[in-house]
Amino acid sequence: MAFDMLDRLLFTYNLWCLQWQKRRVQRLYRKDLKEARRQKRGRDEVEQIIQAEMSETDFIDDEILRLVTQHLLQEVAKNLLPRPDFSAEGMWVESNITGRRHLSPEGISELRAKIRQERRERSENVRMWLVGLTGVIGALAGLVAVLFRK
Repeated sequence: MAFDMLDRLLFTYNLWCLQWQKRRVQRLYRKDLKEARRQKRGRDEVEQIIQAEMSETDFIDDEILRLVTQHLLQEVAKNLLPRPDFSAEGMWVESNITGRRHLSPEGISELRAKIRQERRERSENVRMWLVGLTGVIGALAGLVAVLFRK
C-alpha cells in the first residue's frame, strides 16, 4: 500500500516535471518568435523557430506518453490484469520521434477503465467485510451490555 502511494507520487511528480518542461520550452520559443517578428526577420527564420518548437514539444509529448504507458502497465501488473498485446488493434502506436511503442489514447482509456473496474470490485469486497464486521461488533457490544447490566 505504501509502495503504491510512493509510486503514484513519483509518477505524478515526473509527469508534472515533463509538463513544466513543455511549458517552459513553449514560453521560450514564444519569446524567440515574438523577437523574430519584432525584428522583421525573414519568413524562413520564423518557420525555423516554429519547427524547432514543434520538434522539442513533440519529444516532450513522447516522453509523457512513455511515462503514462509505463505507469499504466505497472498498474495492470499490480492488479493482475492482462497486459494488452502489441498486435491488439488500436491499443498501441509507434512514436514518430523515438520509434518506441506506447499506448494510444484509446489504449490509455481502456486500460484506465479496466484498472478502475478492478479497484472498484476489490473495494466492494472490503466494504462488504467491513459491514459484516461492524454488525458483529455491534451485536457483541449489545450482548456484553446485557450480560454485565446491574
